[in-house]
Amino acid sequence: MATDTDQIHHSFQQDGFIGPLDIITPDEAYLSLTEVENELSNDNASRFKLHLILPAISRIAHHPKLVEVVKAALNSQDIMLWSRTHYAPHQDCTYAVLTAWIALSNPVGEKEGCLSFYPGSHKLEQLPHLNEKDGDNLLVMGQYIGNDIIANLNKPKCIELTAGQATLHSFDCVHASSPNRSEKPRVGLALRYMTSNVRQTKPVREMATWICGEKSEHFDIEPRLPDNPSTDELERGKMAQNEGLAREESNYFNNHDGKGGVT
Repeated sequence: MATDTDQIHHSFQQDGFIGPLDIITPDEAYLSLTEVENELSNDNASRFKLHLILPAISRIAHHPKLVEVVKAALNSQDIMLWSRTHYAPHQDCTYAVLTAWIALSNPVGEKEGCLSFYPGSHKLEQLPHLNEKDGDNLLVMGQYIGNDIIANLNKPKCIELTAGQATLHSFDCVHASSPNRSEKPRVGLALRYMTSNVRQTKPVREMATWICGEKSEHFDIEPRLPDNPSTDELERGKMAQNEGLAREESNYFNNHDGKGGVT
């Protein structure tokens, strides 16, 4: 797919998603996958904000190719990185934020349960969601959009990826992924980008990583992990990861009201 900035912005505004986009090389994806697998093999491992503790993931989060397409899609030079983590059809939230989903394993096709998107669904604003936690739906609150609404949306488009490719989708775009029916794990990195003018509506001030342009006044800024971090820098990143997790758990799992946390 062409990566002309005007085309990216037009397609993103029209459909609510775009991809596949070539972001990193397969070798870079493999290195990142190895770091992630090693980290998750630890007993106390967390998948939350891995860019704060894993150098390869930090490099992806700040990768010039990825940052350029994010800026084009959001039509802004002021970008921050936020985070919250078969997915039933759902929307992430109701504000102008996007998710970049980068494939680390190869391939991530229909058999592996790649993401599918409902074109134009981002223009419908927030749709009613049901909450019913079960073993098939991995979303934390068990949220999903009922079949009566899904039946009236445009036919979903499944976007297959190879290692290092990405999709971008609006937080308003209805999307889903099927179960992985292959013999290999499906591993991808989900990064939530937003413009710096996004504000919180939850009581506890959250944390975000500055990417480019103006820094946000509405989030505490997380430390950027260098390519070759020292022991102290790794410890600082781990402390920021733990603090960020505690703040978001306080906002979203204590007296959860089912509503988004930024506007």
